Amino acid sequence: LILLDSLLQEKKYKSSNRGISWVKTQGGKYSLEMRQPTSQRVDYGLLRDEAFMILPDNLDVFSIKKEFQTLIPSKRRFEKIGTIVQLVQELERQLIIFPEKKGIHQFYIVLILVNILQPQAIG
Repeated sequence: LILLDSLLQEKKYKSSNRGISWVKTQGGKYSLEMRQPTSQRVDYGLLRDEAFMILPDNLDVFSIKKEFQTLIPSKRRFEKIGTIVQLVQELERQLIIFPEKKGIHQFYIVLILVNILQPQAIG
């Protein structure tokens, strides 16, 4: 038990930098606890979700996603992108859109490109 406790403490130290920490509960057990999202992340999520609700389903995603081809290193992942939502999700997964560090400029570029293709899509 002492060895397990020391391993859990070591894991707590190593993972706390990633937003996950080990917390000892009242029963003496350990559980994972995630940190709360930042206000920037929450605001971006609301903006993104609102934009996704407004965007039409019949957009030509190919002409938009080719602008980001150099930012997505995997050819297979690039080819699998079939919607604007999938494009934004991949840019988030690659940390290209990252509100806390890099910002949301690339999300803004996606919306500009959508607006160029279909000016009536976004007000």
